[in-house]
Amino acid sequence: MKNKIYCIIVLIVILISSVLYFNTNSNQKINKNFFALDTNINITLYDSNKQNLLDSTENIINEFEDIFSKTKKNSELYKINNRNNNDYIKISTDLAFLFEASKFFYKHSNNKFDISLYDSIDLWTKAREEKTLPTNNDIINLVKNSNNINYSIYFKNENNNYILYNDLYNIIELENYIEKIVNIKNENLDLYIKFDNIDSKFDFGAIAKGYIADYLKYYLKSNGINKAIINLGGNVLCIGKKSLLKDFNVGINKPFANNEIITTVRINDKSCVTSGIYERYFKIDNDDTIYHHIIDNETGWPVNNELSSVTIISENSIIGDALST
Repeated sequence: MKNKIYCIIVLIVILISSVLYFNTNSNQKINKNFFALDTNINITLYDSNKQNLLDSTENIINEFEDIFSKTKKNSELYKINNRNNNDYIKISTDLAFLFEASKFFYKHSNNKFDISLYDSIDLWTKAREEKTLPTNNDIINLVKNSNNINYSIYFKNENNNYILYNDLYNIIELENYIEKIVNIKNENLDLYIKFDNIDSKFDFGAIAKGYIADYLKYYLKSNGINKAIINLGGNVLCIGKKSLLKDFNVGINKPFANNEIITTVRINDKSCVTSGIYERYFKIDNDDTIYHHIIDNETGWPVNNELSSVTIISENSIIGDALST
């Protein structure tokens, strides 16, 4: 009886050792680093050596940049921001969704999450480059002309009539919202957007990277990846766990400390997004005030709430991106 028990214990130890060995040694980690979305991108696969998958993620990101970039002259968003009339504009499902998701966050943040601050953000970007404060009149005038996200999404029916399309608005509340968007894409609907105000311009800097990270996660999981980390600058999204007994360990930068880590968080199959005023800011000579890139849509000035950074851990990166801002 004792020998039988001993044999069982030995078998259990061997089994556990084999699992741990397989988990820590058989996986082939590969990664890819490149610059896109105005930041350094790093994507690491922990359970695959398929380089073509990593190359595809870069292609996907470049395709999204051709949609969401406000500076690339051939992007969808650039064309919208430089329109000269309020006619119907054909847009991709991805851009239509970001408009609808932004409207959702605008409503649920007491109108604080505002993608219509393009001109105000541009004003402060130029101020940072020149290290000169904008005039108060310029700030006030621009913020008065923003706060305008009055638009509607349409599709064309078989008679070529424009019909309101509301299916994208509440998708953000679904845990598998990317799968729903992919299914809508497969329907090959021609979607259009129409604005009430010809002067409104938009900036998706507070939401686009979150959406892209979620999309990459869906793409990688659909291709058999169960352990990976997607790092889009301040947006880190983990697929699964790093190993059988290990969560991913994500470092959070200390504000204004040159990449010094203030703390780490352990996460698995979740997103960790950090937004901070230390990322893009400037000071004026003999003035300790920090003028940063996160703008208050009521005043037109950089937000002043005594917070240096905010980190959000969430199921979907798009939620963390919006909430952290």
